[in-house]
Amino acid sequence: MPGEAFSGYTGEHPLGESTVVGSRMPHYFQTPLLTVLLVAGVAATATPAFAENIEASGGRRDVVLGAAPARDRGNQAPDKQGRGEQAPSQQSQASSPDSRTQPPAEPSGPPSKRASRILNINFGMAARDVRPNGAIGGPHDIWTLVDVGETEKSSLPMADGSPTEVSLELSPNDGEWGIPGAFDVYHAYLYHNARNVDLVLTVRNLPAGRYDVFVFAHGAAAEQNAAIEIESAGKRSSGKSTINDGSMRFLSREHQEGVQYVRYSITVKKEKPVVITSKRDGSDLSMFNAVQFERTGKTTKKKKKARRRDASSS
Repeated sequence: MPGEAFSGYTGEHPLGESTVVGSRMPHYFQTPLLTVLLVAGVAATATPAFAENIEASGGRRDVVLGAAPARDRGNQAPDKQGRGEQAPSQQSQASSPDSRTQPPAEPSGPPSKRASRILNINFGMAARDVRPNGAIGGPHDIWTLVDVGETEKSSLPMADGSPTEVSLELSPNDGEWGIPGAFDVYHAYLYHNARNVDLVLTVRNLPAGRYDVFVFAHGAAAEQNAAIEIESAGKRSSGKSTINDGSMRFLSREHQEGVQYVRYSITVKKEKPVVITSKRDGSDLSMFNAVQFERTGKTTKKKKKARRRDASSS
């Protein structure tokens, strides 16, 4: 896997184990005997999910496989029920300037041809050392990052960098994790540790018109998919969800509609928000990896009036 490890995962692990990992990745698999015992334990429980963490160290890459990272007792503050939660000091450490939350590098090439019509949002971590690899756009398009705990962003740029008045609001979230594979915009995702809530993204001030919306929403286990619902201009669109067929196809970076993301075509009206809800489907977890908007045309109101005039004159 190219690039730096996704260090600093926070929150309760979506596979069921509370853990906090700071700016360093755990090394609990570097002892061969312990590795055998832990892998055997994972196999015995027949857990379909696994996490893969890679850390470059002195030219060596350590691959870590397992259902969940080991607990780091020193980085946990137990709540009233005794579950491990992130200590405030660790939240600060995860958000330090030299951690994974560091802003992505400036694009090294021209934006895609349609970048002026595309708005990109990704969650948890900016793409690193690989192309962003969304459903649309190009490798040098600009993305807006929403990190764990953030609930508001304003003045979102278009994919070509042009400024806008678009803003977003994300419902409370306190967990993030990653899907094994390339560190693209699909790798990381945000979720809520309460496990009884659905994440809601509200986007305001989009120019009126017709849009295609691409929503990436899948967790690190085969059953951790989401059903996506979009409300815009008084119309609610639903019925589409990411893959949950027991296979590992969700790991592929050859993104396909209905696997890693869903696609809706919507109408946006002036001063009307777009509300996207990631609903729990195959598990008790809802999430967002990335969302892309592409404006495909203006509203059809004028065309409808023209049709009425033609009909009345015939």
